[in-house]
Amino acid sequence: MKKVLCYFLFSLFALSLSACDGGSSDSSSNDLGSPATLNPDQAEVLGILNHLRSHAGLPTVVPYTKLMDAANTHSNYLSLNLDNFGHGEIPGRPGFTGITPIDRAKALGIDSHVGEAATGLAFGYTSSQKIWELLTAPYHGLALVMSPYRKIGIANRPDNTVLEIADFYLHDSSLMVHPCNGVVVPRDSSRGEIPDPLIQFGLSLNTNPTGTPIYISSGSLIKTVNISLIQDGKGSAEDFYPTLTSFNDKNIGSPHLAMGMPISPLTSGSSYSLVVNVTHTDGSLATKSCKFKTF
Repeated sequence: MKKVLCYFLFSLFALSLSACDGGSSDSSSNDLGSPATLNPDQAEVLGILNHLRSHAGLPTVVPYTKLMDAANTHSNYLSLNLDNFGHGEIPGRPGFTGITPIDRAKALGIDSHVGEAATGLAFGYTSSQKIWELLTAPYHGLALVMSPYRKIGIANRPDNTVLEIADFYLHDSSLMVHPCNGVVVPRDSSRGEIPDPLIQFGLSLNTNPTGTPIYISSGSLIKTVNISLIQDGKGSAEDFYPTLTSFNDKNIGSPHLAMGMPISPLTSGSSYSLVVNVTHTDGSLATKSCKFKTF
């Protein structure tokens, strides 16, 4: 996996995950347009994302025209304003269509909840490298792989990739884990996540990339998580930073989600056995065992 340069930055996933926590689902998606056709680069991005979601136990997502438009307008802005990467746009700048992702969605007639993920300054990266960097940026990857949504928009320019997601529904009742069911993933995390999840431990991903992140979703509210990860053929388990949940990390936007980060990058070309034990706030327990490989 190609390493991220120090200026290859990700912005915080602009998604209100509370939209997925209880209450009614965001099933009104008529304002998202119609199913969209993807070019080969976009199809490559979606294929990797849907492969991981399906192996984690979540449904695959479908591209829709208005979400494609929302992704393209912000992607165009990022290309025209290389000093202004992230989710915000500045009025008067070339390509400006709205200050926030919500503003830009509304300008296109979208009233549904919309989340946005974006990379910037990604010159020289292939489509697959850019989406893997998003998927291994801990907060972004957790939201993209494990959040319950059905529709997506994808823009992919030489210097950036922008994803818009929508049509949220209630969390599944089962315990779901990534990486799982034999998927092959990078050995380590992205180095460019904003906000940086290691700051709370006095470190930075830029200089301390973790092993590939472990993403967890449960229909019941998560209280604590215990993770065991062992490379096949070795007896000792990988060391982890404290597992992040909505109780100890405000950036985990939903009590249905959690994330574990191995302290050190894993070994390339290896098989791993993963066991995740979850205690829910109601006292119930759940366990998931998985196998995966690294490249």
